[in-house]
Amino acid sequence: MPTYYYESYGCTANKADMEKIIYLLESHGFVLTDSPEKADVVIVNTCGVKLPTENKIIDRIKVLKSINPRIVVTGCLPRINRRRMELLQVSLVDVYSLPRIVEAVERTIKGERVLFFSEQNPEVLDIPQKSISKFTGIVQISYGCLGSCSYCGTKFARGHLISLPPEKVISRIISFLKEGKKEIYLTSQDCGCYGFDIGTTLTELMRQVADIRKRFFVRIGMMNPNHLLGFVDEFVELIQEPVFYRFAHVPVQSGSDNVLKAMNRKYSVDEFVELVKTLRKVPDITVSTDVIVGFPGETEEDFEQTLELLKKTRPDIVNISKFSPRPGTPAARMKQVDSSVVKERSRIVTHLVSELSFENTKKHIGKTMNALAVERDRYGNTVCHTYNFRKAVLKEDLDLGEFYNLRIKDASRTTLFAVLE
Repeated sequence: MPTYYYESYGCTANKADMEKIIYLLESHGFVLTDSPEKADVVIVNTCGVKLPTENKIIDRIKVLKSINPRIVVTGCLPRINRRRMELLQVSLVDVYSLPRIVEAVERTIKGERVLFFSEQNPEVLDIPQKSISKFTGIVQISYGCLGSCSYCGTKFARGHLISLPPEKVISRIISFLKEGKKEIYLTSQDCGCYGFDIGTTLTELMRQVADIRKRFFVRIGMMNPNHLLGFVDEFVELIQEPVFYRFAHVPVQSGSDNVLKAMNRKYSVDEFVELVKTLRKVPDITVSTDVIVGFPGETEEDFEQTLELLKKTRPDIVNISKFSPRPGTPAARMKQVDSSVVKERSRIVTHLVSELSFENTKKHIGKTMNALAVERDRYGNTVCHTYNFRKAVLKEDLDLGEFYNLRIKDASRTTLFAVLE
């Protein structure tokens, strides 16, 4: 039987793509092996959201190629930076060509180099998955987005919005639950615009999910603020249903309206502030956001406004990125901020975020929280996800995949430390 080895990088949506690849390969008799040396073919599922990530992955592909020359590269990089990827002299399969992954792999094993690039293809959303995780099922509710952010290369890879019909989403969730999954991640490039192309909305989907009469948790993926603003009151109502993690990922990117305009983001700082205020009506909700420092043209005043916004809204989680230009984007042609300035701003905002995160996390001490046991850490402790998608660690050896009431005894910046209630 032919064998394959894979490495996968990037977001939850990329993980779902990898699970589809695994399903297709193993349905055609391929067997996973644990090293590139043993494999008939190596598959690398790539992410291209940042230049450092791209560089790291390309360096890794070069190492893998020295071990095994039969390599198929898929994910976002084949479209985000096709020219650079073709220089690697490996097979390339873009995300909309995944239905042809078996053909690509078989031809690569024979020594061919294939380049599969397709137009947007809704069929990709229908491909079944073989889950990598025992307790977590990932459902891609859509591909692409409705945005045109001036810095984003992912738009080149994923394209315009294509939503999976609600009945198929529900069917996929039920299938995962029958397999024994206890948490479901609904993912896409922007969950906030889910369904806009097929006459429905995220909150309509959430209502149908809440009607599934089983015990499990659902995490809603990233939602751009401009879309969530249109239905935030409904979202606040529905996210309090027991099935949903009380969690909202809404990336602001900057606290300056001037920078947001240059980014081509479709909301203002004041609108984001009001959005977070509304989300905070949900008790214990975890609010996550993203910030890019050093966007082209960002002044010291712009950066100070970002710091002030973070102090005002006090998000629980902040993902910080130093701006890096993506090929073909408008932002790549703008005047760049000096790298030493970007580095210093990143240091300052990281320090602030560390303080805010610790203060927010400490507020959970003394609370009793329902949680799902999901894994063991390297020390043998049980790691749980609380009902607001916080990481809680216990020394007790709990059964994985079961729900427990925990009492929070202590906290670090990112982790709650608990005992069984």
